[in-house]
Amino acid sequence: MAEETTAEQQEGTSGAGKSGTDSVQKRKAAFEDLKKTFFTYLDRGVEVSKKGLKSAGSAISDFGDKSVKRIETAQFKLKLEKAYAALGKTVHSQLGEKDSDSTSDSDEIVVAQMAEIDRLLSEIAKLEDALKSEKAGSAKEKQNTDEV
Repeated sequence: MAEETTAEQQEGTSGAGKSGTDSVQKRKAAFEDLKKTFFTYLDRGVEVSKKGLKSAGSAISDFGDKSVKRIETAQFKLKLEKAYAALGKTVHSQLGEKDSDSTSDSDEIVVAQMAEIDRLLSEIAKLEDALKSEKAGSAKEKQNTDEV
């Protein structure tokens, strides 16, 4: 009988060992599945972050370019105001000196000041057109991005 107990104990031990090994293997498999899922989500998160940073960087760059053009436009408008003031001052002084009601377009100072005003108006128009075209382009780009 002692031999039977030993054999039964050995079978029980080996059976318990087998179920214990199966349990460990199941846990390892579950852990591996969890690990794969985790890394899949982590990789997706990294890709989404890259896309977000890329589009944010593009938006920041675009905003910076537009801001520079807006600042240049404001500077040209300020110069234009100064040019108008200088022209007005020149015409006023000429009218006061000559005691006449008109001034001549052939006066070199007036012609130079009017040329500067025309140049400034042209520069302002170019910058404003560039801003409008960029605004329209970025609106189309945003619309295309939203559709995708």
